Amino acid sequence: MGRAAAAAAVAGRRSAAADSARAAARGRRRAGARAQARGARGAHVAARRRRSAHVPVARRGGPAARDRSVRGRRGAAASAGRGRSVRRARRVMRVVHVTRGFPPRCIGGMSTAVDAIVAIHRDAGWCVGVVSFDGYRARAAGAVAPRVRQDGAGGWIVRVLGAASADEARARIVAFAPDVVYLHHGTLWSEVDDACRRVGARVVAVAHVCQAVQAALRGVRSVPRSVAAQRALLRAADEVIAPSRAAADALAADVPECASRLRVAALPVPDCAAALAAAGPPARGGPILYAGRFSDVNGTAEWIAAIPAVARACPRARFVVAGGVPENPRADARWRARFSASAPQAELVGWLGRDALARHYAGASIVVVPSWFETFGLTAVEAMCRGRAVVATAAGALVDHVEPGVTGVLVPPRDPVVLAEAVAALARDPDRAIALGTAAAAAARRRYCSPTTSWP
Repeated sequence: MGRAAAAAAVAGRRSAAADSARAAARGRRRAGARAQARGARGAHVAARRRRSAHVPVARRGGPAARDRSVRGRRGAAASAGRGRSVRRARRVMRVVHVTRGFPPRCIGGMSTAVDAIVAIHRDAGWCVGVVSFDGYRARAAGAVAPRVRQDGAGGWIVRVLGAASADEARARIVAFAPDVVYLHHGTLWSEVDDACRRVGARVVAVAHVCQAVQAALRGVRSVPRSVAAQRALLRAADEVIAPSRAAADALAADVPECASRLRVAALPVPDCAAALAAAGPPARGGPILYAGRFSDVNGTAEWIAAIPAVARACPRARFVVAGGVPENPRADARWRARFSASAPQAELVGWLGRDALARHYAGASIVVVPSWFETFGLTAVEAMCRGRAVVATAAGALVDHVEPGVTGVLVPPRDPVVLAEAVAALARDPDRAIALGTAAAAAARRRYCSPTTSWP
């Protein structure tokens, strides 16, 4: 009996060991299957994460640097499996610019700057879409269809002409699935914010105007819609670009939480190198030029008040005014009436295209920039690139551009008497005007005309 019990115990142990071995084998097979499934799911997750990842704004640099920066979000999904790693395919960067008045429609310095930025991005080989809200008001009724134009290399331009057509523009953004969306006007953020979130695009706010500064200069006590819209964009944007240190300081003071996402990048100056190459000394006795939008914050009223005083001090002086309010005929007519009544010496040549304006720069002896504040001051930079003496106000970015007594003359803003005295003094001394213009061209060559392959 003892021997039989021992044999039975041994047999039981052997059977248990066999069962345990079979269970372990089944466990290993199941674990292998689960690992394989997890590997496949991981490949799908990795691909999905790549598609939804935010692609950072490309920094300055050559093609290799740009190529490294755009790996990610829509790279071709690589096969994953046993022993094979996921490989990400390189692809073309996709960006969308949301703006107002994209050329050939032009409503001011923002139109010129955005046109130059888009050209830089296209030259870099990026696929670029543009949504331009032309004469658009969100609360206006209308079923005007957008004008759509394909722009080569997969790029396109959509011009939104009415409230009903904004939906189609948003749908195009979603279908395009850009890596980055540049917002060039705060009031447009509410029109495209949902589309940007749906595609996971990185949002970059470009501050062409400091709305809070303008409202304060005008003495506005309430919060205008333009100020509230820009603040909302500054809070929501992944990055904020200011075209000057003065603008950056103003934006950070207005919306402190955007300071950590804010950087300074000067706006590109169209045809800068060509302008410098063609620049020559101004003709003695050439006209005094004002170029730009008619606006209180642009100092138009101060220049109207200063012209008669300059004419009395310099009877031979000629005055050319190239500008207006292109999107508002009534406001344009009111400003023109003010010129005719108070400064009949001025020749009003209207709102000009780039080539026509360049000819007036070339013929001018002095360019006047009497703004209350400038975020960048494109008129001053364009004049400097053409070797023209600049009389500007010490306001905002103009202080960075003009070195007093070296590349131009600075005067206090909103003071037509001092403005007239400075312009008259320079008009009576053409040799000094030529010297200032020559130094201005050299400064512009150093600061604004270095070759760039990307922006910002």
